[in-house]
Amino acid sequence: MKKLISAVAVAAMLGTAQFAVAAPVQAAPVIHMDKGDFQIKKGKKLPGSAKRVVINKKDYHRWHLKTPPRGYQWVRVGNEFLMVAITTGIIFSILGAIAQH
Repeated sequence: MKKLISAVAVAAMLGTAQFAVAAPVQAAPVIHMDKGDFQIKKGKKLPGSAKRVVINKKDYHRWHLKTPPRGYQWVRVGNEFLMVAITTGIIFSILGAIAQH
């Protein structure tokens, strides 16, 4: 009887393991928002025509933003906060509107 229960338990575990392995790995979602005549997407360059406000280092805590790595800055475009590479304008991170306290 123990052998039967053990065999059923092992078969059940192998069955679920095969299902888990066979499931496709979900990639991180692509975030994009239409802002007039351009789209904001992670990994794309922020167009020069985008009206933006650079967030001052003193205001990171105000907007609950982490300090960006060297060479990046936070900018606000509409209600979105974007971490953008200073030299290239490539969008590294996108955050939706953050409540101000």
